[in-house]
This record gives sequence, C-alpha cells and structure tokens, in this order.
Amino acid sequence: MTSPDDIDTAVQAALKVPPTRGACMLEHLYRQSDKRGLQEPFRAAIVRTLSVPDPNLLMSFWGYRLGVLPLDEFAQAPVRIDSDALRLWRRALSLSVLLGLIWLVFSGGRPPVPSPDVASPLFWLGWAPATTLLIMIFIASESQTRGQFRIMTAAALILVVSASWSGWISRGIKGPIPLLIAIHLPILSWIVLGAAATLRGEERALQRMSFILKSAEALVASAIYFGGAGIFGILTLGIFNVLGIHFPESWINRGGAVTLGLLPMLAIASTYNPRLAPAGQDFSTGPARLMRLLCRLLLAPTLAVLVIYVFWFIPRYFWRAFEERSVLLVYNASLAGVLLLLVLAIPHVREELSVTWQNVLRHGVKTIGTLSLILNLYSLSAVVNRTMRLGMSANRHAILGWNMVTLCLLTSILAGQWRSDTSNWAQRFRESFARILPLLALWVAWVLLATPLFR
Repeated sequence: MTSPDDIDTAVQAALKVPPTRGACMLEHLYRQSDKRGLQEPFRAAIVRTLSVPDPNLLMSFWGYRLGVLPLDEFAQAPVRIDSDALRLWRRALSLSVLLGLIWLVFSGGRPPVPSPDVASPLFWLGWAPATTLLIMIFIASESQTRGQFRIMTAAALILVVSASWSGWISRGIKGPIPLLIAIHLPILSWIVLGAAATLRGEERALQRMSFILKSAEALVASAIYFGGAGIFGILTLGIFNVLGIHFPESWINRGGAVTLGLLPMLAIASTYNPRLAPAGQDFSTGPARLMRLLCRLLLAPTLAVLVIYVFWFIPRYFWRAFEERSVLLVYNASLAGVLLLLVLAIPHVREELSVTWQNVLRHGVKTIGTLSLILNLYSLSAVVNRTMRLGMSANRHAILGWNMVTLCLLTSILAGQWRSDTSNWAQRFRESFARILPLLALWVAWVLLATPLFR
C-alpha cells in the first residue's frame, strides 16, 4: 500500500469478502494507514463507500468510528440494553419460582427430604424428575445446538414414564424397595439429562466427563445456597421464637420446600451456560476450580485410607464383610466416593499442569485405582457369598450389580492408564471412564424395572 488508489482498492476488496474477514482487513488497513500518515485517504475511501443509497453495515460502523456519520440523533435517544446474561437470569428465576411451587405442592406439609419414611410419596418420587424437567426446559430454550429441543423432549418423556412406573410399583409397600427407588430415580434423572445434553456433541468422552464436572460444580453451588438459606431460616425462626411467635410444623415444612425448590435452578444458572455444550463450559474459575484443587488434596488421605483397608483391616477382619451388611455398605460407599474423587481430580482438557504434577497425578490415579480394584473384588466376593447363603433380595440384587459396574469401571481405567504416558493419560482416563457409563445407565434402569420381582 503506497498510494490513495491502493487504499481505495483495498477498501473495495473488503466489501467483497465475508463480514468477519472484511472487518479484519479494514482494521489492518487502518493501522497501516495510521503508521504511514495516510489517514485522510483512508477516511476518503470510507466516505466514498457511504455515498450509495444503502451503505454496507461494516462501512457504516467505520463511518461512525471516523466521525463521517453523525451520532447526535442516536446518542440523545434512550438505549435499552437487554443482555443475554440478564435474559438468562430472568428465565432461570422464573423456572426457579415454578420449581419452588412444585416442591411446595409435592411436600404436602411434610419434611421436603428424599426419604420414603419421612416425606410424602409425591415428594420423594417427584422431586428429582420435576427438577430435571425444568433444567431441560432451561437448556432447550437457550441451546444453539441443532435438534436439542427434540432430544430434550424425548428425554422428558423417558423421565415421566420412569417416575410413573416407580410410583406404580412402590404403591402401598414398605421396606427396601421404596428406598432403592428413592436412590436410583434421581440417578436415572441425572443420567437422562446428561445423555440429552451430550448426544449431539463431538468428542463424546470429553463431553460426558465435562457434564459430570459441571454437575458436581452445580451441586457445590447448591450446597452454598443451601447453607445461606439454612442460616437465614434458623435466624428468622429464632427471632420469631424470641418474640413468642411459633409457627406450625406444616408451615415450616412448606416454607422449607419452597426455599429449597428455588435453589437448583439458581445453581444451574450460576454454573452452566445453556448455549454451550458441556465441553465448552468455563472450568477455570468459581466452584469448579476450587473443587478440583480440593479433590487433588484429598488424593493423599484417600490413598492412606485404602492402604489401611487393604493391608490391615481386610486381613485382620476378613469375614466381617461376609457377616455384617453394614461393613459391606461402608466398603461400597468408599468405592463410590473414590471413583468420584478420581473423576473430579483429573485435569480438564484446557487446564495446564506442569510435567511434575502430571506425573504425580498419573501415578496417584494408578495406585488408588489398583487398591480400589482389590477392595472391589473383596466386596464383590462378600456380596456373592451372602447371596448364595441368604438368597437374592432387592438390596443384594442392587449392590451386586453396582459392584459389577464398579469392577468394569476400575478395570477399564487401569487398562487405559497402564497403556498411557504423561502426554495422554488424562485423555485415556476420560475415554476409559466414558466407555463404561452406558453400562451404568443400563444398570440403574434395570434396578427400577426389576424391582417388582422382589415385592
């Protein structure tokens, strides 16, 4: 570019390319003109493009920027700014209020807890599907993924059918079956939501792991909101008690149901951008970053606990798990906690860690995974022994399947880790874990479907 004619030619060329590329070309041309003292020829070239009846939008922008077009009439007019974030929060707050009202109706004046022995049947059956349905509405209404609305609609139908089936098979009965449903129905709701959110995304393993991380982050945010609401509620009731005002227990339960119902949607809106796929979410700040750091700090004490389990407690009290169900439940709960801890401690694809930390985490995962596999095999043998001696029951059926799924998960993870190196171990972990997740979904669905067999 050495003359005004060259500038005019370059400006005309910017009009013939896509707007994004044209904007880049004009900015580059403007900087070159500014360096060489050719600002006026550049301004004149812009003026010539604006002389036509319907000027190009990109050129109009440059006209306002260079002072060629007047801003007075627009500057004096009130400008209404309705940002995307504000619109998202309006929708989230609307759905949050709706969910609070649903929880109020479902609670029926009884405590809003997911326990068949305490809460009303409508609440312990319906709180998870109802919450998941509103989250689906929030994501589908804002998602830019093609076909997302149809996918969420199909997922919503699955949830409605599952909740209806669970209510039908648990009607009028007590014992372990309602408790199993109360545990597995929320897990199924979460799995269906995850499958719908990741179905159209590329790199399925990364999408699934990212969804798990965002779910955990939303759970942490919900716990923070819950803590704040709990403190406020206790202080409020304390003040009224001092004044001699006492509310009926049913009123307090209903107020708690409404308050708790507001929290899940607020947590989702705080942590999840519905316009992006799970892998495109921000994991660098907020609860996500704190959660990863905390989980990595917990790897060392987790390793110590597993060493105590495997090398001291099991050899010394080998038959305890075969005879006492409580010991077996502790082992299985520990295995579930260890798996969740490993998943949350794995570096995200956009996270940068030094080679030293990569090696420490990689060897820690392999060691913890190996000890967990030994503990899982021991627990599985205890469940099989109890089933052979005492017969198949609803509880033993569920625990046996969970042990098998955990065995597959740990085996897949360790197989991938022993074939990996420092450069790809996190990717291998994601692929190995995500490969077994459909089996987990099938088992949860089977537990709900097969429960009538043990009535």
